[in-house]
Amino acid sequence: MDKFKWKFLDVKEMERTTQCAARGEDNGRREIPKSSEDVISEAENDIYESIYSAMNVQIDECKKELKTTEDEVNDKEEDIRRDRFADMHSNLSTELGIVLNNFNNKIKNIYEEWILHRREYEFFRTENRIERPYVQKSYMRKAISLFIVFFFAGLEIVGNQNFLSTAVTGGQLEAVTLATAIAFINVGISAFVGALVMRQLNHFQISNRILFGSLLALYILFLVWLNFSMGAYRTLSQNALNAEYMGISLPTEAIVNYGSSAMAPWQHIGILDPSGWALIVMGIAFAAIGLFDGYQFDDIYPGYGKVGKKMDDKKNEYLSNERKFVDEGNKIYLSRIKEAKGFESEDDINRQDWNAFINTCQDVYVNYEEWVKNTEKQVLAPCILHYRNQNKKMRKTPAPEYFKNEAKIDEDYMSASSRFKSSYENCFYVDKDRKDKIIEWEKLNKEQYNNCLSELKIIKEDFDQKIEAKKNELSLYL
Repeated sequence: MDKFKWKFLDVKEMERTTQCAARGEDNGRREIPKSSEDVISEAENDIYESIYSAMNVQIDECKKELKTTEDEVNDKEEDIRRDRFADMHSNLSTELGIVLNNFNNKIKNIYEEWILHRREYEFFRTENRIERPYVQKSYMRKAISLFIVFFFAGLEIVGNQNFLSTAVTGGQLEAVTLATAIAFINVGISAFVGALVMRQLNHFQISNRILFGSLLALYILFLVWLNFSMGAYRTLSQNALNAEYMGISLPTEAIVNYGSSAMAPWQHIGILDPSGWALIVMGIAFAAIGLFDGYQFDDIYPGYGKVGKKMDDKKNEYLSNERKFVDEGNKIYLSRIKEAKGFESEDDINRQDWNAFINTCQDVYVNYEEWVKNTEKQVLAPCILHYRNQNKKMRKTPAPEYFKNEAKIDEDYMSASSRFKSSYENCFYVDKDRKDKIIEWEKLNKEQYNNCLSELKIIKEDFDQKIEAKKNELSLYL
């Protein structure tokens, strides 16, 4: 609560309310109280009651606010004493238990699949009499190989188009079509032949080497024939165009037969021009690049890369899941540590709030007693004195002896401990007691925090040990 503001009573207002002067004169004329009286008069008692009533309005209002603050103090004390870390170790144990169970199930399945692929790999090595490990091509290496295929295919399309566009009778469209088809065969098909046929030259069975060697030789002859045919076709077409430019009219049948004639390039080797030879050399060179690029795309022993990749993929999946579950466990553990630090900060704030509430209450108590003393001196005493002075003026007999006594507020009002007994017992501390209480709670909360961290660490170490034990049980390094 905000510090309660005690409002000083207005003495003039109280004099008007109590009519102390008028009643003093009236009682004096009637010789009330008697000279022998030793108990205050009814009029004086009414003055006391009126002032007490005015005081009680503020006191009751303050009691309500103090009750609210007292409840907050009690709540804070309960929060401070409560071990908010109590359930953290069981929560962490449950969460890491789930992660560990998932890890065990997942890693076991992957390991069994890896064992199966490893057996296939070892069987393949034994059956094919291979002593070396398979060569694993990285994704970057394979990406570069694919780039080479597309790059040289595109380069050959552009080159062929430029060589053919000025010579073939079909113009630009025919040049593009021929260039694309030849580039696809020279580079694209050659890459597949390199991967599927050329690797068979490394097979341990002689029959495989002979069969696929023969197929490769036929394909190479086909490439030589194809590229020489393109060179011859380009030369024949260029010669026909040159003849037309010179005004020599060639029969249509002769021009049409250039294509079929070029399919026998050995008949035209002697007339090949530089552009024709350039087409031949470029085509054969790019075909060779395609062949060797496909050959080197994976392990050069046929099928060895495939079985090796299956085994390595499972190994990588195993390692990836191992890291995943370890990271998940670390993440959960660190989140619990962070949560514990948050609880520690909340304990610090609760102690600070408790101290602030106690300060506020104690300020209210101190100010209350000052306010009562001020009310006694500045309000009660003047009103009673005014009454007695007016009474003495009007009476003919001596005033009672007690008129000489100072007006005093009842002791029950003077003490905050009696007026606010309930909240005072809970919310008042001398400075030493309050410091001792805060030190006691700091020690308690620190002990709870340190115990929590120790328990969390033990649980995490147990989790790590079980993970490591499972990794050793299902080791990839046999």
